[in-house]
Amino acid sequence: MNAITRSPRHRSARLAAGVLALATTGALLSPAVTAVAATPITAQTSATAQTAETATDAGAAWDETAFRGAVEVVDGEDETPEVLEGVVFDDLNQNSQQDEGEPGIADVSVSNGRDIVTTDEDGAYELPAFDNMTAFVTQPAGYQVPVDDENVAQFHYHHLPEGSPELKYGGLEPTGALPSAVNFPLAQDEDAAASTQECLVGGDVQTYTEEEIEYARAGAFADLAARSGYENCGALFVGDVAGDDLSLYPGIRTLTEMINGPARFLPGNHDIDFDATEQEHAFDSYRAGLGPEYYSYDVGDAHFVALNNVEYPFSGDTLYNGAIDEEQMEWLRQDIANTPEDKLVVIAAHIPLLGFADQNGTQHQTDRVKEIHELLEGREAISLAGHVHAIENMREGDSLASWKELFDVDELPFPHITVGAISGDWYSGEMLEGGYPTALQRDGAYPGVLTMDIEGNQVTERFTRTGDDGTDQMALGLNTPAYRGWFEENIDSEDPAPEFENPLTVGQDELADTWLTTNFFMGATGSTVEVSVDGGEAVAAERTQPMEGEEQYVGAEYSDPTAVQEQLVHGGSVADRTSHLWRLPLSEDLEAGEHTAEVTATDVHGNVSTESLTFEVTEGSTEPEEPVTFTDNPEGSAFYAPVQWMAANNISTGYTDGTFRKYRDVTRAETTAFLHRYVKPDFEAPEDSPFEDVTDANSFYDPITWAAAEEITLGYADGSFQPYQSVTRGEFATFLYRLDAPEHTVPEDSPFDDLNTGNIHYEAITWLASQGITIGDTHGHFNEADPVTRGEISAFLERYDNTQN
Repeated sequence: MNAITRSPRHRSARLAAGVLALATTGALLSPAVTAVAATPITAQTSATAQTAETATDAGAAWDETAFRGAVEVVDGEDETPEVLEGVVFDDLNQNSQQDEGEPGIADVSVSNGRDIVTTDEDGAYELPAFDNMTAFVTQPAGYQVPVDDENVAQFHYHHLPEGSPELKYGGLEPTGALPSAVNFPLAQDEDAAASTQECLVGGDVQTYTEEEIEYARAGAFADLAARSGYENCGALFVGDVAGDDLSLYPGIRTLTEMINGPARFLPGNHDIDFDATEQEHAFDSYRAGLGPEYYSYDVGDAHFVALNNVEYPFSGDTLYNGAIDEEQMEWLRQDIANTPEDKLVVIAAHIPLLGFADQNGTQHQTDRVKEIHELLEGREAISLAGHVHAIENMREGDSLASWKELFDVDELPFPHITVGAISGDWYSGEMLEGGYPTALQRDGAYPGVLTMDIEGNQVTERFTRTGDDGTDQMALGLNTPAYRGWFEENIDSEDPAPEFENPLTVGQDELADTWLTTNFFMGATGSTVEVSVDGGEAVAAERTQPMEGEEQYVGAEYSDPTAVQEQLVHGGSVADRTSHLWRLPLSEDLEAGEHTAEVTATDVHGNVSTESLTFEVTEGSTEPEEPVTFTDNPEGSAFYAPVQWMAANNISTGYTDGTFRKYRDVTRAETTAFLHRYVKPDFEAPEDSPFEDVTDANSFYDPITWAAAEEITLGYADGSFQPYQSVTRGEFATFLYRLDAPEHTVPEDSPFDDLNTGNIHYEAITWLASQGITIGDTHGHFNEADPVTRGEISAFLERYDNTQN
């Protein structure tokens, strides 16, 4: 009999330590849109000891109930090597071997990947045996198969007598002769028979390095560790588990050790042994590390079918294609025939049966999709996939022109959902404080996981983005003429784009050509998006891609401006198309000033999400009128307008070489000079300096002593001013606050995720935020300890000036 490793009971403590470590380094993502955010790419410092406690509790509860063990492989050469035999039994003491008094279980399906048989009244089965087969049991509802120490479900036996051919990542070890028996232990679980189930589905973990494994650990898997409720159904990871380097499977298994339910996998096009020479060995290393290429299992009233639809041709220019071979197709026909007609059938594969993202060919969709549709005719069914690093919630009746042209499919007979990717856009983009990158996906959605809430044979799907509790379901933005011009200017550039200035500002004469956009991540046919501006009557927004047989729409007009502004600046794919974007033209009658839009999105199941967006309408156009006067401040670049405003008001005329150097840090002395030139006070400098390190020989003596006289700056406790030290964002906020001397009620709750109420600059910073002088960065942070650049101080001063007029 094969060795059985029992689960250590210190798993929960180890998990808690990992989550606590995450808490000390920072942040989970916060809701995507806030009333004052310039863009909804945010991160908050909300990973706390409470999160660790939640994860500890969830992990401990799972550990207490988990059925740990393995398939029982009985050594000894089978007398009939053409037949695999064994028993499916109720493992009452959960020791992974059939002991006296442990009954066999009748009517359970067992397969060799070609044939399917059902067990007799004693739980016994016989199957044809052949080299390079995987035998597996279909878990019946009301039972669980064992899981190993990393929570990977154990329900199969690989038979390859001589092992894999020589492969870089090892493949399968030789199994030797057919064993005398392969017995499949099951444990009764009445909760797994319940009609109500919660099932998690994650796409494309796809780690290429150990570093990316840590991104996944700090992100999606820390979230899953803190969740409970999916213990019965577990988590299904739909392919591209690794990113070509299959030696990373053991590290990826340490991620599933964090979850609180069984983990199952299916292979993707990056799980291939590329040095194999034939299809039958293309996934040997995947099989050795994670399990069968295809299989099925039951939970409640749902029948899950995990397929391998990655065809590796070993010739030509195409590395893979979306296809299902005849052997697997014949197994699928038998599997569906053995499934009661009142069951929900969940077809899961890596490559979508049909998808939205790629409409140019068949590679990223599945060749035999129409045959699968016909096989499931009349059944409640749903298709799940990953692969394209986007979310696609396509419903029954949806249609695209290419589906008809390529696959002769007029419309979808049941929902097809692409679940998105745990890796998002391949771990690209700006690094967040939580220890993982933003990685906005190709459709503008965040990385995350899909949850299927199953009631009987009906499904309600929901998406939870990494770092969120599931409340954030949309991203809001403005698609303005200025944004579209910036898009076209930068879309083909190989270099990072400059930040798009003032993304939530639009001129009055541009209102007719501006949309308020809503990227409703799980939006679909049957969903609605309504927008109320300034408390007015709610108006229905229009979906950009109606899915009524048209071509796919692509380009700036159909893009998610909020996502694109992150992606073009910080790297990654560009969300220039999506099936779940809604837009509403702004009224041409909006007056100059601040406006707030409240957006209510309702999904196909009636679940409602509401978020708001504050934007500004300016008089005339938002295009800058001043000519470019600095060689390093071209029109359209970051801080262009504020820098030109500084020059026009003689606050800064730049350097003698014609540059402004807007990314250079500003010193404390230079800051007082900027303020002094802005105010233009009638001031006579004192003979005696108020600071020990500032003499009348200092070129900034007048502005420094003026700032001291006005109590804009108080210097340091040691009597110094430190004129050549960089001024921080917090210090400058306080300088500007003292200059204005406003009446300001300090808020109880901080408007920035990284600013606590006890900060010495809290009062000043919250005043700046209340006036719209600062909107923080794209993560919802103020970064008060960071130095201020010349470009940033230009923006602050220009916005402050706007509050004075």
